[in-house]
Amino acid sequence: MECCGRPNRSDTHVPKEEEAKIEEETREYFDGLAPKRHTKPQRSEHSSKYVDDHTVVSNNGAIPEYVVFQQLEHDPQSGATRISDDQIADLVSKLQRLIPELRTRPSDKVSASKVLQETCNYIRNLHREVDDLSDRLSELLASTDGNSDEAAIIRSLLM
Repeated sequence: MECCGRPNRSDTHVPKEEEAKIEEETREYFDGLAPKRHTKPQRSEHSSKYVDDHTVVSNNGAIPEYVVFQQLEHDPQSGATRISDDQIADLVSKLQRLIPELRTRPSDKVSASKVLQETCNYIRNLHREVDDLSDRLSELLASTDGNSDEAAIIRSLLM
């Protein structure tokens, strides 16, 4: 099954307007099937709203790491909400344990900036993987009978 190869002379030619219409219809169809990821907040949005909307909280309703950062956000100059070097080191250490590329390294050998950089790279890679898998599932769905059991499974994965 070849896709997007170079056209042959014997290929059917479709006028540009019709091609654009078909492309739009196809995009609308697959946009309805593709999973929706939450969007990043705009810089103007208050990040605590974003955190509240997109995180799972514990039984007491507080996530300690977020509480510290929210306090800093509300009043960064306040002495009561200043985050200590120990707290920063603890948060960076927790983050380092989450990132596969950094798990094997001793925590005292990796700088906080390196941990943050690797975290950003890891998140970007995860987003790319999600996009690639969604594209592959969409292509697979397009090549199956729309009413088959396989198509139903693929649609459930895309939701």
